[in-house]
Amino acid sequence: MFKNKLSTKMFNLILFILLLSILTLTVNAQYRPNIVGVYGLTTSAHSLASQAGLDILQKGGNAVDAAVATAATLNVVEYYMSGLDGNGFISLYWAPENKVYSIAGTGAVPYAVDFSKLSKEELDRGYKSGCVPGLFGAWIQAMQKFGTMSLADVMESAINYAEKGFPITSAWYDWTERFKTTLELFPTTSRVFLPKGKVPAVGEMFYMKDLANTFKKMDLLNKWL
Repeated sequence: MFKNKLSTKMFNLILFILLLSILTLTVNAQYRPNIVGVYGLTTSAHSLASQAGLDILQKGGNAVDAAVATAATLNVVEYYMSGLDGNGFISLYWAPENKVYSIAGTGAVPYAVDFSKLSKEELDRGYKSGCVPGLFGAWIQAMQKFGTMSLADVMESAINYAEKGFPITSAWYDWTERFKTTLELFPTTSRVFLPKGKVPAVGEMFYMKDLANTFKKMDLLNKWL
């Protein structure tokens, strides 16, 4: 009888400890620590892009310089979500003037286009589905009015990762695999994102040297603006 009671108590104690351990692991898994900084903070959906912005701040650039550096790097490491060949808006608070500015990075569409005559496929993909990219112009305008560094300085990380490569993430792989059939419709696009006819594996180094060359030419163009 005594041994049975002792065994029951030991079992209950062990069960309690196990449940407590599981609860602790669950709480720790859900815990996300606060990110703090002294001189500035950058954040994005990719660590390499965030680091690019932070590098600019550490070199003496301001928030606008860092934002463009982050956006440019996202164009490389997260092509499926971010790109200068699209449209967007930049909103910022400029403390020296105590004003909020908004820059429209939207391009134009052909004036005479009749969307009712386009098929669903034409509206969804291909050159007829897009408008003139306006985001790069917004970067330039923001840099000219609020930035402190050159376009070459803030695009250094983007050019570096495009030219020298970066490791494929699981998100990159999943998105590319998801749209593999669409990418295969365009030979020049599939040659870039589907080398050897397949999606690169997670962890594999990926290169976008043509994009790096384009970025370098854009810097030369900016010097004439």
